[in-house]
Order: sequence, then structure tokens, then C-alpha cells
Amino acid sequence: MLAAWLSSYPGHLRPRLDLSVHWKKARYAIGADFRVATGVGPTDDYRDRLSMVAISPFGVRYFLFDSSFTPHFGAGVSWTAVVVERSTAGGHFKAEGNGPGGWLEAGLEGFRKSGKRLVMGVRVTFPAYRLSRSGRAYQAVPPLSACCEGKVWAAPIDIFCSLLF
Repeated sequence: MLAAWLSSYPGHLRPRLDLSVHWKKARYAIGADFRVATGVGPTDDYRDRLSMVAISPFGVRYFLFDSSFTPHFGAGVSWTAVVVERSTAGGHFKAEGNGPGGWLEAGLEGFRKSGKRLVMGVRVTFPAYRLSRSGRAYQAVPPLSACCEGKVWAAPIDIFCSLLF
């Protein structure tokens, strides 16, 4: 599967590439995926950069109904590496880290009875590590500013729409 995802990290949408393999039955699916996102976002007040790689060696989805269109819920384990940078007139901020974690998702899958499937949903990745941060512009990064000096914890949110074939 090849998919386009949007990552909200830190509060701005970025495109993402997703490569997945799934074994599917009528009410559940088991699979693995590799996701990568990167991008630079200039605005009038600052310039930021996001890079994220996520490898999920095991994940499951449960489908509520055995019909062509059905809601689904999923969970899995992953390893992620994240770098977030922001430059402002007030300074430079950088947060980075890598390690294990998990994810939860909810969505809708359509055209399940055909050869191609449409999957839409939201995934939240919960890293089991904190990002190490440096710099003085972190006040401008709301999801990363609510923690103590030096380390910060943040959970990326993915909004996705995928075509499986």
C-alpha cells in the first residue's frame, strides 16, 4: 500500500508517505508499516522543519461490521525518530529523540468487498521517550512548550486517507 498522510507535529500539517503490508480477514487485520514525513514550513514569523520516521512491526485493526463500509479501531507498537526545529526572530529551537512507543487509531474503511479499499482515519502515536530540546524559541511551539527544561514529551497526530491495492 502507498498512502498520503498528514502529520500534525508541532501543530502544522506535513505530507507523509506510508508503505504497509496487511493480512486481512472479515473483522480484523494484522500488519506492519513504515512511515516517513519531512517538510519545511516558512511563515511570516518563523521557519520550521519536521522530520519523522516510524516503523511499526506489528499492528491490528478491528472492523465493527463485515460490510463494504465499516468503522475500524486499531493499535500497535512502533519505533520512531523525530526532529523538530523552529527558527524565529527570538532564537532557535530544536527537539529530537528516538525510541519505542505505541499507536492508536480510529477510522472508516470502504469498498472492502472489491480489490481496492479506501481507508480514512486518525492515528495518534505515543512515544515512550521524551524529546531532548535545546534553544530559546520553544515558547512559540505550543505542543512542545508545556514541559520542564531540557526534555519534552509530544504525541504526533496523523490524519490519513489511503487507497489500498
